[in-house]
Amino acid sequence: MPGLRFDKKKIAIMQGRLVDSERKGELQFFPKKQWKRELTLFKKNNFRFIEWVASSQNLSENPIFVNKKLNEIKKHCKKNKVKIRSIDAQFFIKEPFFRGSNGRMIKKFDKLKKLLINSQKLNIKNFIIPVLEEAGIKTKAEERRLIIGVKKLSKLLKKKNFILLESDSQPLKLLKIIQLINLKNVGLNYDIGNSAGKKYNFELEKKYFKHVKNIHLKDKDNQQKSVRLGNGVADFEHIFRYLKKINYRGTFGMQAARSKDNFHIAEINNNFKFLRKYL
Repeated sequence: MPGLRFDKKKIAIMQGRLVDSERKGELQFFPKKQWKRELTLFKKNNFRFIEWVASSQNLSENPIFVNKKLNEIKKHCKKNKVKIRSIDAQFFIKEPFFRGSNGRMIKKFDKLKKLLINSQKLNIKNFIIPVLEEAGIKTKAEERRLIIGVKKLSKLLKKKNFILLESDSQPLKLLKIIQLINLKNVGLNYDIGNSAGKKYNFELEKKYFKHVKNIHLKDKDNQQKSVRLGNGVADFEHIFRYLKKINYRGTFGMQAARSKDNFHIAEINNNFKFLRKYL
């Protein structure tokens, strides 16, 4: 069907996936020593889109968090013909602005706000906030603070750009949250692997799919460990059949498991080969 064809050039690759991880055991980690070199690998392998990562352990050393270094990012992306389509505010998992003392919540909110402002200076389309794991919603008060905060942040977006919530909440709870936010420039990032690992009912997830603007391509096993696409419990055939049915027009990001042997390009190409059956 139109709108859902396989083209690896249109799938964003998570930052750090083409180089060895600089922090053992971390799937999402900003490669502070290798980010420029990695962009050259994007060009060499004809990957056009990247999902930038803002990890908590080295956020202050991430050029996207430093105003005077934004032009350096622009220069290297332009040189290597790479577009930053999404940014994953990964540090939010450790620092959710809806939890803690009033002073701490303000500081955490301001940190996320600064990252959003800088992302808009680079015209990044999708600003992904991971409301999951340690940053999962635990109380009604946290839910209320999240909604208020996201509404404030949405006013900083450029036209046609989005804040996307990625959540491991139960499907109907997530539907309620996005309905309460009720803004055209706030949507959802759907993670195939996370939902499969949680064994969520896809029939219930369909209820919020009109809000999904980006999909993370990931698979997980029964222990909720990320694995190569097709080696876990995700039902890709069912999901992609549905995406074709609704003529999904959103974007995709490759977030599958890393190569165990550091054969990064080969691992990504193996995942692309798997996707050709469905896209």
